[in-house]
Amino acid sequence: MSEVPKSELSPAEHQAMLFQLEGECLDHMQLDKALGAIDRLRKRYTPNPETTLEARALFVVGYAGAGKSTLLAQYERNERMKPGAFRSDEDGDVRPVVRLQVPSSAQKRQFVSAIVGALGYKAQADVDSTAIVLEIGDLCRRMGVQVILLDEAHELTKGGGKRVEVIQEFVKSLLNQTGVQFVLAGLPGVLDLQPEEQVGRRMAPVFYLAPYDWGTEEGRVEFATLLVELEAKVGVPFVPSLLDDPVLQARMYYATKGRIGLVSKYMSAALDKVLHGELEKITPYDLGVIFDEFRPKPMPAIAPVEFDAPPVAAAVRTVPVAGNPFLVEVDEFRRMWNSWLAVGEDGSGDEETEAAPAKPDATKNDYKPRKREGQRKGTFRGPKAADGRR
Repeated sequence: MSEVPKSELSPAEHQAMLFQLEGECLDHMQLDKALGAIDRLRKRYTPNPETTLEARALFVVGYAGAGKSTLLAQYERNERMKPGAFRSDEDGDVRPVVRLQVPSSAQKRQFVSAIVGALGYKAQADVDSTAIVLEIGDLCRRMGVQVILLDEAHELTKGGGKRVEVIQEFVKSLLNQTGVQFVLAGLPGVLDLQPEEQVGRRMAPVFYLAPYDWGTEEGRVEFATLLVELEAKVGVPFVPSLLDDPVLQARMYYATKGRIGLVSKYMSAALDKVLHGELEKITPYDLGVIFDEFRPKPMPAIAPVEFDAPPVAAAVRTVPVAGNPFLVEVDEFRRMWNSWLAVGEDGSGDEETEAAPAKPDATKNDYKPRKREGQRKGTFRGPKAADGRR
């Protein structure tokens, strides 16, 4: 950490510290495996059509906050760091990896425009499907494109029925004619794009970005380890420390549902407050404020008053305790946790929400965060009840 007070750092230094912290979340077993899956898919491509393997599509599936967008951005970033991999010269652009976000509720025309636009061109209007596929294939060959990463690919399934069938056929044509590998990352609904007859031949095995599993020793240790490492990145003390307070670990798990992207979001928000001089330490109350800031709320209403009524002091902003996992007492938190278990929801709030596997009570078992270089040991325990029982 710099010796300069964090509130006096330049915007660029702020950005660099946030980037460093959020990048730490990529030191995560599942994301690392997902990067490897994309790399293996990409290696099916060779410039020589005589030796290249047929193109396939890889579906990367996860709920909101699972790290899908982070994964695709990191894969592209890794490739851009390789000397000479991306270049522009008199012979044109070379872009082995192309990443784009699928437009909201995209139909075929919007999908085509997004792909061609990501390649640096504008799609022609009123061109038949065969010509479009040939055009995209020609652009990909000229630019050396090996893999196209589609973020928010579930948007292609909105509308269902015939519309999904059209997109399925178009993706199949792209795979057949361009030789480029495709990665389609999205919410679980993206799997509607899998044509059943093609699953065995043109589709790579689906990769699921699941949350940390609180119910397993490995999952709980990995989650605790990540929190401790991110706490160190924030650079001010957590009171109590995430290393020493298993109750706080459990509260963080409840708030984020164990999803890597949401963990990053909370810790990044905490660091941002530190960098702006708002906090010199981070308490459960501060995390509760962040939780409340992220929680959707109705637009504040202003009650009309008489025009000549004397003004009063503005109300002091308070953070509601009810439903806030960082602010409620342990007994109430236990009730919230057990209600979550009973309902069986994953808490994503997405239309694609599905029942999550039952998680054990957060009050049992002893675990230790994984010891990594430079990290002191600590015991990971479930939260205590009000009477001191575990």
